[in-house]
Amino acid sequence: MQQTDNKKNNIKKIISTVFLVAAVTISVNVATNSFNSEANLEKEIKKFNKDLPQQMDEFTRLDSVKMPAELNLAYYITVDIDKEEADYESIKQYIHPNILNNIKHESSLKYFRKKHFTWSYYFYDKNRILFHEYIITPYMYDEKPPV
Repeated sequence: MQQTDNKKNNIKKIISTVFLVAAVTISVNVATNSFNSEANLEKEIKKFNKDLPQQMDEFTRLDSVKMPAELNLAYYITVDIDKEEADYESIKQYIHPNILNNIKHESSLKYFRKKHFTWSYYFYDKNRILFHEYIITPYMYDEKPPV
């Protein structure tokens, strides 16, 4: 019984994270709406990071957003679970499709799709141990990926 309750609670945390990731992706793009180059984007990301870390809900905290390489946005997220509690099947079932769908269809991400950006999501547990990463490349969201 306890194990079932823990699993349900973890799924709630994961679903909560889905909404966070969608909101964060849009937030960064709204915050960076004035850029016209990667250099301007990096400046806007630095400004955005001044307000981080930010608790997004009771389970999820956005720690930072970075541009670790050209045409790559990386999101660093902490979820209030232990690595051992992570339900990877639920992550793949709920989080991956929602993030990818958001990137494919969100109109505010058009610039990023056109430039063939890669999105990287790094999920850490409450002990700051990386428990999951999800990388979305242009081949996953673009009908005409770069050659």
